[in-house]
Formats: sequence, C-alpha cells, structure tokens
Amino acid sequence: MTAGPPLSFREMLQGFLGEGPDHESACADGRRRAQVFRYRALATINDLAAFEADPDHPVALEGTVDYAPLGLGLPLRGGSMNLFVDRPAGRRILYHLPFEAPGGRFVVVGEKRLAGKRRWREMTTLYAELYHLIGQGDPLGEPVARGILRVPLRVALALPLTMRSPGRSPLVALRAALRFLRFSARSLRR
Repeated sequence: MTAGPPLSFREMLQGFLGEGPDHESACADGRRRAQVFRYRALATINDLAAFEADPDHPVALEGTVDYAPLGLGLPLRGGSMNLFVDRPAGRRILYHLPFEAPGGRFVVVGEKRLAGKRRWREMTTLYAELYHLIGQGDPLGEPVARGILRVPLRVALALPLTMRSPGRSPLVALRAALRFLRFSARSLRR
C-alpha cells in the first residue's frame, strides 16, 4: 500500500463532569458546581491511507485540559481517538485522554454513540468518565467523575479550516482534507 499524506486538525470538547449514577445526572451535578471540563488538542493522522485501512482508525491527540477541581492548562500527552469503530453496542468514536495534574495522573475515557438517528448531536456529544491512572495508563477503580462533553457549534463548523498536511503543499493538504471528509461521510452513512 502506498503511504498516504499526513493530516492534522484542531479538536475541542467541553462540558461538565460531576458525581452521579449516570452521565446525565453527573453532568447536571457538574453544572451546579461549575466543574467545567475542557480539552483542546491537535489531532494527528500520520498516514491517511494506513488510517483508512486500519479498522480502529486511530488518531493521536496532544494538547491541554482545563478542569477546575484539578487545574488549568494541564498537559495532555499520548491521547487517542478512534473514529467510526464497530463495537457490540454499535458504532462509536472512542476517546482516551491521559493528562497530568498536581494531584496525580488522570484519564478521561469516553465514547460518542453513533446510532444514526440524530447524526449532528451524536457526532458532537461525548459520554465521558474521569479516572485516576496507575502503571502504564490503566484506569483505577470507579470513576472520579463523569458527565457529558460537547463540541461547540462554532468549533465543529470551523474544523475543516483547521486541517493541515504538515510538510506538504497547500494542494496536497486540500486533497488530504477532502479525502478525510469523504471517508467520514461514507462512515457515517454505514
């Protein structure tokens, strides 16, 4: 297989994490206590052809996390997102967001649930859980918090404008962006 061009774009989610037996009630608790969680990252696909061929469609994430109970501008390193993966419960977009805070190492794991009924809402809604990390990145015990994060409308609409193909010409970058958008559109129709 011929190597594909690289592609990067900006990713951002924000919402509320709190305590509760399910994502909705925990989100409401986080909202009451003003526990906003926000992450900003550069999403990177090193080889678009390999990304398309891999059933897990991996994307690397590096950036920062803001979560008032733990701190602001916390480094997010080694994060990942898997786009349009099939799981027993249905098609998902999966997130793994490890970050460091003064109180230790943490990870937010979450999923966007793509059932095909309300595509826009499904593509912009992440059901998230926050855990302490141990060892090489295994979540420890029960979630510290959970909630719902969303992609703000302005960020979602601007996403194509953030797409780049590092080290490549503007024409190659445009082709890579169009290829990724076509892949996404096809995956959403399945």
